[in-house]
Amino acid sequence: MPYKEKAHKQAHNRSYSAAQYEQFRIDKNHLCLNVLGGMCYICEEDEDAHEFHLHHLEYVEGESDYDRNSKSFHTRKKRVAEALEHPERFKLLCAKCHRSVSSIQGHIERMVGRAAQRKVLDEDAKRRFMEVL
Repeated sequence: MPYKEKAHKQAHNRSYSAAQYEQFRIDKNHLCLNVLGGMCYICEEDEDAHEFHLHHLEYVEGESDYDRNSKSFHTRKKRVAEALEHPERFKLLCAKCHRSVSSIQGHIERMVGRAAQRKVLDEDAKRRFMEVL
């Protein structure tokens, strides 16, 4: 049903977006505080739930079908929904620890990629290398 007044449509969209964001915050707070323990997995510092980052341990094709580095609201909603459904795939990290882990992972992925190009590591060696991380 089309809206006759543009202002009425804008007001509806704002209220809908606000309700969606409020539900997202409730879900993320529940996930961080009740499901994943409420503290950083590495440094064990407890913060507000909105300050935590969800670190993927395992990407499952089809379920983790969103861009890894996207910061869009819809991607964040999908990530929280996946974490609520499969909490074993995620660890709760503070921003500082998440930056450190992501940086180390990036360096390792580049090293494995270069080694694979030079045929230094076979598939089993790659798997063992990634398990160390």
